Order: sequence, then C-alpha cells, then structure tokens
Amino acid sequence: MAYIGNTPKNTQRGRREIYEFTSTASQTVYSGADDNGKVLDLVEANQQSVFLNGVRLIHTDDYTISGDVLTLTSAAAVNDILVIDTLGEVVNQTLASMASGGGITTGKAIAMAMVFG
Repeated sequence: MAYIGNTPKNTQRGRREIYEFTSTASQTVYSGADDNGKVLDLVEANQQSVFLNGVRLIHTDDYTISGDVLTLTSAAAVNDILVIDTLGEVVNQTLASMASGGGITTGKAIAMAMVFG
C-alpha cells in the first residue's frame, strides 16, 4: 500500500510532562523524582519552560540543563516552587501498524485518527 509521507508504523507523537519541585533552603540542583513521584526526564534545553514561583526563567541566564539535571544559577529559598513544563519529545508510535492479516484493526484505526486528525 502506498503512503504519502510516513507509513502508519512510522508516525510520530509528541510528549508533554509537567514536573513540580518544592525547594529546600539554598537549593540549586533539581533531578530525580518530583513532588508527585514523576522522575525528571528533560529533553533539549530549548524544549521546556521553567518557572520559579510562577515567574518564567530564562535558559542560560537563570538555569542550565545537563542531561536530566536542571541547575539554577541563583539558589532558591525554602518552599519555593519550581515547575518544569517539557514541551515535547518525538517518539515513534507503533499503534498504527498494519495487522498481520494486512488490514488495520478498529483500535489501530482509532489511534490513527487521533494521530492524523
């Protein structure tokens, strides 16, 4: 079967996650599990928004990222709230793959409709 663009097995989907950390006195490094138990998984530095007590921080001016570790350039105060909103990471999806009989199952058709609109 011919496709324009990616075949269903090669469709891509973005990911969004929000992490919330309550700071300790003079904390600068944030990594590991957040207040809700979600393990920090950062994408490239320009693909997230970082907020300290509701104020958006600027990458390189206010914080740096190395792997899955975010480091503030100035220490946070006790009980300051740091929120990290990851904007996306593209991953391959296999939900829309062809069924073994050569057709697309109902569940896969619904998944394709959700991905392709």
